[in-house]
Amino acid sequence: LRGNRCRRSPAAMGDDPLALIHAKAAAQRGGTPPKAVESKSLAPPADKHAICLQILTEGYVQSFVDFFYLTHKPEAPAASGEDAAEDRSVLPAEKLDFVQKMLTEAEAARRQSETNEVYQSYQALSELFFSMSDFKTSIYFREKCLEIAKLVGYVEGELLASRELGIAHEKLDNIPECIKFYEKAHQLAQGDEEASNKANRDLVQAYQRYAKACEESDELQLALEYHEKCVQGAVESGDKALIGSGHYYLGKCLERVKEPQQAIEHYKVYLELCKETGDNDGQGSAAFALASAYQQTGDIASAVTHLEAFIDLAQGTGQVRFQAEACNSLGVIHNKQGDARSAVHYFERFFELALSLGDRALIDKARTNLGIARGNLVMGAYVQVVTSDLSSLLKWKNRRVPFAEVAPRKQ
Repeated sequence: LRGNRCRRSPAAMGDDPLALIHAKAAAQRGGTPPKAVESKSLAPPADKHAICLQILTEGYVQSFVDFFYLTHKPEAPAASGEDAAEDRSVLPAEKLDFVQKMLTEAEAARRQSETNEVYQSYQALSELFFSMSDFKTSIYFREKCLEIAKLVGYVEGELLASRELGIAHEKLDNIPECIKFYEKAHQLAQGDEEASNKANRDLVQAYQRYAKACEESDELQLALEYHEKCVQGAVESGDKALIGSGHYYLGKCLERVKEPQQAIEHYKVYLELCKETGDNDGQGSAAFALASAYQQTGDIASAVTHLEAFIDLAQGTGQVRFQAEACNSLGVIHNKQGDARSAVHYFERFFELALSLGDRALIDKARTNLGIARGNLVMGAYVQVVTSDLSSLLKWKNRRVPFAEVAPRKQ
């Protein structure tokens, strides 16, 4: 059987890369033991199968395992009309040589205990897969970087790996893991002002994103905890915009847990910071939020003041929907207070703004509120006409003469 294998035709060997390698090795057996076959002794690999064979025969076992799994990932289901046998490797053909080179260089460097070269090779692979939006594979190689950096006490490398692991997990919406790595990066960055500020900003944004996710799932106490962490981190950074944003979202969450008085304190901080930085949009948002919180506490006068301030600020910012909501709120407040004329004024503005937005639901709401307010405005005259002036009532019923013209004047 062995003899038969040795007598395969040259054509057959030419078709089989592994047979070709064995033939070349056999031809050299008469002299000194051959060195490992170098890649230049082979024709350039045409596909991932040939590269796998080349890596393995050169003795890079771990590189072979990694390359095999990277290029033989489970295939996605074929869409209708597609060839089920279509190659669905995530790696484009032009990147195969680069991946082979980085893997084998990393393995060779590891054997020589050249940890910096190992780190650089895995970092290059992580960046490649990140650029391809293959974040899971990027994480795999970045975790190798982190392991190496910890092993040799390479603090700068551990900081970089932790931060980029946080970024990759954030891309996958795995926010708890993202926060874990950002916190580690923030801890490692102490003493380096630039790196510390960058790590702190990443961490604050991750806290804020996680807090909002908790709010969406009605985990309000956990959301409060992370909003408070946002504020603490923002204060540490000294970034006024970041501090203001933290106070604003903390106030919104406090409103949801029925703590409007505490929310007011945070909105006031946000308003002052917006004034300092000249942020008109922010001032408008703060005024609107303050009006909402004051309404919940029953301080209607303060609510009206801040709503009017918001409308003045919002007129030049294009916040039409928020202006409409503010006008509606002012109309409702004045209507409840019995000031029908002011209520009609603000409901008319609400109706005009709703028309400009073209929102049917908002237009219907505005039309209804305006009709009620106008009815309240003439209610006194209507009652007087009905009870004491039949002639005026008939004029109104027959010719729709306004009550202001037919109602008897008080002496």
